[in-house]
Amino acid sequence: MKNEYWQRWDIILDEFVEGNSAFRLQAVSSIEIGVGDITNEQPGGTGTIYIDDITFNGLRCIDKNKAVADFDGDCDVDTDDLKFLVDRWLGTDFDADLIEDESVDFICPQNGWSIPNGVVITILLDAKSLVGDIIKVEVFANGDKIFEDTDGWLYLWTDYEPGLYSMKARAWDDQGNMKTTYEINFEVVE
Repeated sequence: MKNEYWQRWDIILDEFVEGNSAFRLQAVSSIEIGVGDITNEQPGGTGTIYIDDITFNGLRCIDKNKAVADFDGDCDVDTDDLKFLVDRWLGTDFDADLIEDESVDFICPQNGWSIPNGVVITILLDAKSLVGDIIKVEVFANGDKIFEDTDGWLYLWTDYEPGLYSMKARAWDDQGNMKTTYEINFEVVE
């Protein structure tokens, strides 16, 4: 760190555990912060480092570190997220949490997300009806239809530009009922 200005440094302690089964984060009683070349450790040196404060927090899911494919919101893309995606896509385990009428909601992306340009944006909807079967969904970005499907509510979006997006979706059931999502807003950043 050779910056001459204040900067935040987030150290994810869980990363020390990955690949080291003998390391127990719960047993840590102190932490040392070293400055220098880790491959050529030497005492001494000159310079000034100002540290405003040090805090320890549990793993938090914040927008800047939330993965696009983190469907369950635990800040970790893992087999639980894959199961969640497959369950929704194939329709297994899909009858939990029934609601009073038809609904359609975005599972991914979420409102307020900041998505890096160039990634495949997974658009995943949860659409259900108590009075019939969902037969069609449409997704709109900034008023333009980008996706329509009659079999599955997953779309991998690649032809987008950096910028701000407002997104809505609509779903129809076989009884002629139509439901529209609340608008979500997110940004694709360079």
